[in-house]
Amino acid sequence: MSHRLMIGKSLLAIAVSAILTGAAAPTVGAAAAKGAEEKVKKGPMAEHMETIDDAMGKLRRTIRKAELNTESLKLLQEMQQEAVVCKGMVPPMAAKVPEAQRQQFLANFRKDMDKFVIALSNMEIAILDGDNAKAQDVYKTLKTMEDEGHDKYKEQDETPKK
Repeated sequence: MSHRLMIGKSLLAIAVSAILTGAAAPTVGAAAAKGAEEKVKKGPMAEHMETIDDAMGKLRRTIRKAELNTESLKLLQEMQQEAVVCKGMVPPMAAKVPEAQRQQFLANFRKDMDKFVIALSNMEIAILDGDNAKAQDVYKTLKTMEDEGHDKYKEQDETPKK
């Protein structure tokens, strides 16, 4: 066997071993560690909001079919609980709002979260009434509220989970 072929096989074996054991090249490992660290730094509000966002995605599919109403109701209950928890929290962006405007910012955040919970309740009522078409209309309202809320209360460097 040629010397070059032996070296090539050795390098291949090392690369495969590194991949299988999870050891990556330093630059890839450092980038992955940094990404994981950034995910860990998310605050409790971000975790609750991600739960809501995940449920929104599932809800978009389930509200289309009446036979999935039980699942839709479970998702709505989870979202309502998470939204109530969030409305009592302080968005991290509040620290960047000037002191003189912070109380109003927090009051607006709480009111917007209340409106979101009310819209969730309206969707729940529509589903309980078997009116999935109305539930789909309320979903559009919820999605608009979610997008506008992110624009107002989420720091721009935070990437939304989609």
